[in-house]
Amino acid sequence: MNQLPITITFIKKDGQLVVDKSLDATKVSNYIKNLEEGCKVDVTYQEKADNHSLGQLAKVHACIDELSKYTGYEREELKDMVKHKAGLITDTCEYKSFADCSKEELNKAIEAVIKIGEAVDFPLA
Repeated sequence: MNQLPITITFIKKDGQLVVDKSLDATKVSNYIKNLEEGCKVDVTYQEKADNHSLGQLAKVHACIDELSKYTGYEREELKDMVKHKAGLITDTCEYKSFADCSKEELNKAIEAVIKIGEAVDFPLA
């Protein structure tokens, strides 16, 4: 099964990384439960920044890729649809690059692509 990436926040306590919130623990549990036996998983640790995370970028791009395959829309066309729905438009009326977005803007983009998926009966969440 090809699962969408998940982003989990850990916190260092007593020299160990532990899941920060119970919801994140549930996400990890569900993710692991849905893996096929022998499946390999890449894990990247990144100190949480105030702007955005690589996990958010990876998730929005993975969702767009999956939705593009399902709908037949070109990837770039779908990215523009997501950016439009999320309101990611610059002062010069151009679409903002995901790489230049804040964590809040990327959350809006992730919500937008999930809503688009729901509208075409392809749930991403």
